[in-house]
Amino acid sequence: MKTLGVVLLLAGLFLSMVGFGSISILMMVVGAALLVIGLASGKTVNESVTVSDGYKYCFSSEGSAIAACPDRKLLRLTDGKKQKEYAFADVRSWDSNLATGGHFISGGAAALGHNIRTNRENKKNSGLFVHVRDIDNPVWRINMLAAQDQQRWMEILRQTVNDDRPSESI
Repeated sequence: MKTLGVVLLLAGLFLSMVGFGSISILMMVVGAALLVIGLASGKTVNESVTVSDGYKYCFSSEGSAIAACPDRKLLRLTDGKKQKEYAFADVRSWDSNLATGGHFISGGAAALGHNIRTNRENKKNSGLFVHVRDIDNPVWRINMLAAQDQQRWMEILRQTVNDDRPSESI
């Protein structure tokens, strides 16, 4: 889907330069949409984190990953080349965000450039964010762009990490 999006974007740009206005705009809008959909659904498999390693819950996407092992009370986080395991006691908090909006429907190359930049910024600001007790890497971003995945992992972390913490008496 990403490749088709890029092809339609380039074809639309070419057609706009030779004078096919409305067709080129339509091709660029469809191409941008396919490119965004392709990027958002780009889940990849991270071989370093598997259920067979004792991790009951695993998620990976585009170089980032999270895995929880309730039995050993460990959370493994990956972001690019960085990877580290944390005891549940070292997990301070977590939150999720799904940034959207800021797109122009039409407007030629300027709107296309704005939409591409906005999509990149939205993606960077979206995901699951895990805050840990670590001076060098206090916040980890997991590339989790589907609301359903974010909700699932918020619940996994509530059930695994919170259930491990002693309850405070009133």
